Amino acid sequence: MNPGILSLILLFSVWILWASGWKEVLLGSVSNYVILLFFAAWIGGFFFTIPIYGDLQAVGVYVPLVTMIVVIWMKGPFLQSLHGISFALFLGAIISLMEKLQQVDPMLQLYRLLFQADVVAVLMTLAYTRQPLQQIAVISLALTFHDATIQLLEPEGSARLLGGPMLQDHLWTQLLTVRLLSAAVETAWQRSRQWAGNRLGIKKGEDDPDV
Repeated sequence: MNPGILSLILLFSVWILWASGWKEVLLGSVSNYVILLFFAAWIGGFFFTIPIYGDLQAVGVYVPLVTMIVVIWMKGPFLQSLHGISFALFLGAIISLMEKLQQVDPMLQLYRLLFQADVVAVLMTLAYTRQPLQQIAVISLALTFHDATIQLLEPEGSARLLGGPMLQDHLWTQLLTVRLLSAAVETAWQRSRQWAGNRLGIKKGEDDPDV
């Protein structure tokens, strides 16, 4: 599959889930107007690039992506945002390290399915927070940092593009996966608590002779 195709499929899947009433599951309390504005800016970003410095350019999707990251972190409490930014940068460094190690050591290809960056990023983000906007901001900042690091390390004169198809594939894969996993974990936790409460209620009724 060519880079960028997966992100389009996942983006279309997000639209379907959103239209089917999954907005609270995927995006929390974000308004429909903000969601529409973001998607419109994202689609529009496909059609232009932004010159950064020398031969370094950024795909137009970087505009809504960076704007979303800044807005989410600015809305939260200062210390909480600072901690989240630190974790996201740490996660981005781990993703970059894993990618380089897999390129250097062929033996790591044997464990690629288990230790690939997408799996590690999703699990670490899920362990860090279950808040929808924080998960989105953490993954987005981590991948943006990773993408910038990789592109800036490329030699000058080569085609250096921020926000390319590979970033978009990883971004939408991780965002959709972490939100669906979070919803599954929360549902399982609520049902297990309900089941435990029902069992305790039944046991209490059996032990109480006055009931």
